[in-house]
Amino acid sequence: MPHWKTAASALVVTGLLLAAQPARANLAMTVSPMKLRLTLAPGEARTEALEVYNNGDDPVRVVTKVEDWTTTRAGGVDILPPGSQPRSASAWVRADLTDFTIPPHGMRVVRVTAALPDTARGSYWTILFFEGQAELRRTSLGLVTRVRMGTTVYLTAGGTESRKSTITEMAIQPSADPDTLELVAGLANRGNVYYYPVGWFQVTGSDGTVVFQRELPHRVCLPESETVYRFPWHPTGAGPHRLLVTVDSGEEALIQGIKEFGVAGPIAARPSQLKADP
Repeated sequence: MPHWKTAASALVVTGLLLAAQPARANLAMTVSPMKLRLTLAPGEARTEALEVYNNGDDPVRVVTKVEDWTTTRAGGVDILPPGSQPRSASAWVRADLTDFTIPPHGMRVVRVTAALPDTARGSYWTILFFEGQAELRRTSLGLVTRVRMGTTVYLTAGGTESRKSTITEMAIQPSADPDTLELVAGLANRGNVYYYPVGWFQVTGSDGTVVFQRELPHRVCLPESETVYRFPWHPTGAGPHRLLVTVDSGEEALIQGIKEFGVAGPIAARPSQLKADP
């Protein structure tokens, strides 16, 4: 069975104002679920139902479209043309409704069919956008408002998963704030399956006392990609310290990286007082 997870997604609203005193559009649209995760056998197809809601007072015309996307090293998302990414699933995901209207406070069910080819290995992904448009008119002028919502679709070929991740680029850097250091570590996914890492940054002092700890943000780690995490830290004392980064990537063992470094004096004095071991 697929694993459903609902999460907030980006909402893009644009308006074209054509009248001096136009009617106001009440356009509020939601899609459920906003993440669709399917594990299929190579060559298998499956159909799932999405619900698209019009929570506004006006009819909404909805057009569906699939597009590629990827993540940046800083954790952002880039939307790209369909089929442009090596692990694009855009050609394998189809909606049964591509242009439809939802009445005020109504709902339409959109059935989405995903099919993996026989040669599929690991994970693939796309995003299915629902672009809603409402138009109100007074005489010859009016207001057009558009809303774009997306359901992220992940497809994984069951039994072909390979998990391999490493921690990279551990560093302790000065920041623009003279009282603060920046803790940095990269996580590279060298496998063929996506995952949401769970883990934390931890700093200990010379006596082993934990002086700083933060959990990793909830962020997908795609195959053949690297994500860089950054946390600000305000040291409270000088001396040797240790940065320990721990990540659960779904592999048999946790991934850990260690960086020894020292703060030679009050951090507010000079960034040059930071000494990091290679």
